Amino acid sequence: MKKYFILLLLFFSANLFAQVKIDSLEQRLKIVAGKEKVEILNKLANEYFNISPKKMLEYGEKALKLAEKEKDERGIIDALYYIGAAYSEFGDYDKALERLSKCIENAKRVNYKEGLAKALNNTGYVYRDLSEYGKALKYYQKALKLFEEIGNKKGIALSLLYIAYVNWNLDNYDNALEYFLKALKINEEIGDKQGIAKNLNGIGVLYWKLANYDKALEYYQKSLKITKELGVKNRIAYVLQNI
Repeated sequence: MKKYFILLLLFFSANLFAQVKIDSLEQRLKIVAGKEKVEILNKLANEYFNISPKKMLEYGEKALKLAEKEKDERGIIDALYYIGAAYSEFGDYDKALERLSKCIENAKRVNYKEGLAKALNNTGYVYRDLSEYGKALKYYQKALKLFEEIGNKKGIALSLLYIAYVNWNLDNYDNALEYFLKALKINEEIGDKQGIAKNLNGIGVLYWKLANYDKALEYYQKSLKITKELGVKNRIAYVLQNI
């Protein structure tokens, strides 16, 4: 009972923190126009990434419509990314892949490497959900290469995390652990607490699969501690479910 009471408090705190940021962006939205408005709409889509796929889609669609009017190439690419990610969360994989394919095509055309890498990662995510692990791995590796080229350490760590999970799905547990640890090291170097928590949880999942339950619990608890500090409500629920 105590665990669920704490969980409710954390959910409330996470909602409050996220809502303050969203409210601030909503206020800015009222006083900006053109490409700056596209940027704010995409930022709002990003804020809803872990909260509401429906709202992420709503803001992504608004950003896309305005970006096309303003001929804002990067705005279009970012909007397509969020729209694709939203459809992925809905489980509408055909629409997700359609939007992400357009995103990839546009990003290649204007040499927007960060946007391209994000879209490649998300496409890999879709294929992993579809249990097409070979395709997923191919997209993750392409994303990893791009993130390394532009020196985006957060992106590198995320790609490594995704590659670790594909190896886990393929029962390549030694490789999975290697990639989890590589990602964890980078996240610790850049102080990305959310990334650290995700990797610790992933290592916990791996040890649970290997029936090393004490080790699994150790990593779950480390992940939960950081996740509580961050107040990321969906991640708190996920880690508690594992415990």
